[in-house]
Amino acid sequence: MSQLEQLRAAMGRAGVDALWISDAANVRYLSGFTSGKDGKVLVTPQGETLYTDARYTVQAAQESRLPQFIARPPATLEHAAPGLAGLRVGFEAESLTVAELELLRAYWPQATLVGTAGLLSDLRMVKSPDEVQAVRDAQALADRVFAQVRPMIRAGVRELDVALEIESLLRRAGAESAFEIIVASGPRGAMPHGVASDRVIEDGELVTVDMGARLNGYNSDMTRTVAVGTPSPEMALLVLLLQ
Repeated sequence: MSQLEQLRAAMGRAGVDALWISDAANVRYLSGFTSGKDGKVLVTPQGETLYTDARYTVQAAQESRLPQFIARPPATLEHAAPGLAGLRVGFEAESLTVAELELLRAYWPQATLVGTAGLLSDLRMVKSPDEVQAVRDAQALADRVFAQVRPMIRAGVRELDVALEIESLLRRAGAESAFEIIVASGPRGAMPHGVASDRVIEDGELVTVDMGARLNGYNSDMTRTVAVGTPSPEMALLVLLLQ
């Protein structure tokens, strides 16, 4: 069963005839359009349409298998309105702003708007073989980048410099960081989200690195703890426990 077939089945279970998709990851998943934050997808009984603006005319044509309508709101909403009259139209309640919802109400007065949650994210949890490989590729890249950066994690180096090198290597490889990189040394290692600071790493400290690669739309996430210099026996035991 295709992604669209699975989505339509989920829409039926949710009691909606159409779905306005605004979450960037869901737009990309369903349409292939990589600038999902600047696009929307409408699924109706008649078909599917990717909506984006003129900046992305060429990109959308190259990337997406869906029919496209190129314009900015409210022209996009006016275009969709005739086919939605009398339908129950779902919207992604977790990603649509109040202002955007008010626009839908204004331009689709003959539709019944219904908030939905999880219709596409539930489908995305089950990965196809190609998606599993994409996640593996993202993790393999993160492993390679960490191996390159590992020698610079030493006394006298700032946490921020380590994070910047990770970011640079990811981008040179055609990826980006999946989230804000954490490099936390010494006492900062106790911080659950200790993003890199200008603190200088000292001898005998532990350094925690939390990083991931976003490659072709799929993310990896890894955490590594490194002992710098000659750690105390207690630190050495902790490193073994963290492996």
